[in-house]
Formats: sequence, C-alpha cells, structure tokens
Amino acid sequence: MINLFFIQIVKGAGLVPCGGPGEVACTSCHLFLMIQNLLRYAMQLGTVVAVISLVLMGLSYMIKGDAEKVVLMKRIKSLAIGIFLVMGAWAIINTVIVIVSPVDGIFNNWYIIECGGGLMNIK
Repeated sequence: MINLFFIQIVKGAGLVPCGGPGEVACTSCHLFLMIQNLLRYAMQLGTVVAVISLVLMGLSYMIKGDAEKVVLMKRIKSLAIGIFLVMGAWAIINTVIVIVSPVDGIFNNWYIIECGGGLMNIK
C-alpha cells in the first residue's frame, strides 16, 4: 500500500520527467505525459481508498445494530456500484478502441504515452 502512495518517488521521476538538470527539454508531449501520470496516480489512490472504505464499512456492518445496518448497506452498495461503473467504463472504452483499430495499430495500447525526440508516441 505504501508503494502506491510513493510510486513517483520510487520510479525516480517527477510527474513530468523533463526540464531538470540532466533531463530532456520539455515539449508539448510532456504535458500529455503529465496528465497520464496524474490519472494513473489518481486511479491507484482511488483504488486504495475504495478498498479501505469497503473493508471499514464491512467491519462496521458486522458491529452495528439493525438500524445502522440499513444505512451502511446502502453505502456499501453505492461504493460497489461506483467501482463497477469505473471498471466497466474502462473495459468498454478499451474494447471498442482495440476492436476498431488495426491489429498492429498504434492504438492497441492507447493508455501508454511516451515522449521521444519531441514527438508523442502511443505505445
């Protein structure tokens, strides 16, 4: 769990690996790379928070009385629906892009962005 919070430090790079001493100059591609890194970090953090919340609500459900169990069950159901909506949206988008793009197309790994030589490459 600690690794998820400090993933950028472990990788040895900031949100945008450019512009610093010994690094390449920043280009417009690095803006998209920063957005990708922010989204990846937010998804990792959101996953950890959702799992911890689900566990804590489950423990509370076992401890609380009947009156509070109804409220907790609604919260657990809402959290589970939210998790499945996010995961389902990702799966649908990925499936559509993979089906529509050619077999060796550049969009097979549409969620990975690399910057090289000032150009944006979708890996």
